[in-house]
Amino acid sequence: MENFTGSVDDPVAQRWNTSSIDFSDLPMDRNFALLLVSLISAILWIVYITYYNSRVLGYILTRLINKFYFQDDNFKIGSFTLNALSGKIMFRDIVYINYDYTLRIQDGYLIFRWWRSYVPKDVSEDLSHSDTRLSIMLNGFELHFYNRCDLYNELEKIFGLDPVIKQQNDDDCTDRDKAMNDANEKRRRAQDTVRSEAAMARTWRDLIPVIKIDICSGRVVFGNRLVPTTLSISVE
Repeated sequence: MENFTGSVDDPVAQRWNTSSIDFSDLPMDRNFALLLVSLISAILWIVYITYYNSRVLGYILTRLINKFYFQDDNFKIGSFTLNALSGKIMFRDIVYINYDYTLRIQDGYLIFRWWRSYVPKDVSEDLSHSDTRLSIMLNGFELHFYNRCDLYNELEKIFGLDPVIKQQNDDDCTDRDKAMNDANEKRRRAQDTVRSEAAMARTWRDLIPVIKIDICSGRVVFGNRLVPTTLSISVE
């Protein structure tokens, strides 16, 4: 066995075993520019879908609902997410405020099991043991009743007082009277007309026989600061 006493040069890593890349060799052409644009666009799209899409949808829904449905009230959706494949709707920070009560929901979701078969049933039978097609989960549910403006307005009219609770113009009164007359007319026609759906359910009770609602935490309050007592019901 021979002993080696000579000098040995420092080992040099082969080219295939190195992680250093010389970027000067990369061609800066149109294809490379398209690659960079595609990567940046994909990163921005993933960030938008992950963090901002639900908030943007919530803002758009808030503006549309307030414009077409709640002109005199205040409605807000913080975020909204729809998953059509699983039939799931997730929402957060829902607020509805009017003259009589306030509704707030911190977050929650709704699942509609559209894949379950539709089986017509008789409305006279017990549907409590049917399959749950619609499930609702609410977290941070709060409902606060503090006024009854319609009753106060009637009392003001009876006693001849100036309206101070809720100002109404003649157009609002006319529209309300017309809506009440239309509702009474529809109710009268519904009572006079015997429909086959009364015996065989082809209504929403047939499609959604059971609705499951879970409230993780919630509170219902009756009263305001002007009354001596307030009723508060809390659930956990």
